[in-house]
Order: sequence, then structure tokens, then C-alpha cells
Amino acid sequence: MSNVPKIRASGGGQVLMTAPGMNILGAIAHGIYHADAKQGGDIREWTKKLGGIDWSYKGGLWKDTLITDGKVSTSARAVKDAIEALEKQIGLSAFAKDDDTLAA
Repeated sequence: MSNVPKIRASGGGQVLMTAPGMNILGAIAHGIYHADAKQGGDIREWTKKLGGIDWSYKGGLWKDTLITDGKVSTSARAVKDAIEALEKQIGLSAFAKDDDTLAA
């Protein structure tokens, strides 16, 4: 039997163990690649910042963006808002993209 439901529920729920969470992480990785790694930069600073994020459902970053009443929203707007909040939190928004190529 799959352990995914147990892992997903650990600590009250983990955003990264959901489809919207994977979309958020993918979008952030894409942004980091274009902001730094593509130019030969070191992404360790970014990974440290991402490691400091509370990815649980109770994490303050997800409140009012992705988590409503303890449940993960799968709407495109919620995912896009969560991406923008995370970019701001880790300082990636300073490297704003000229074109909006990411669709949530």
C-alpha cells in the first residue's frame, strides 16, 4: 500500500506533497534558473531559503493563498498567488520576469 497519504498528512499536511505544491516548486525552480543559475550562479542560497519555508498546511505563507479551511485549493488563481507570495518571501520577486510565461 502507498505511503503517500501518510507522508502527505504528516505534521498536519504538507503542501509539497500535493499537485499544487509541486506546481509551485516547479515555478520557483524555473524562476531561480532564469534569475541566477542560467548565468552560472550558485543556487545554494536559494535552496537554503526554500529549506527555511514552512511547507506545512499551517505555514503562514499559504494562509489566504493556497490553504482555505485546512484544505488545499487547486485553482489556478490560488496557485499563482502562492507562487507570488513565495517569490516575495525568498526575494525572487526582485528578479521579476519581463514576460509572464508561467501559467498557474
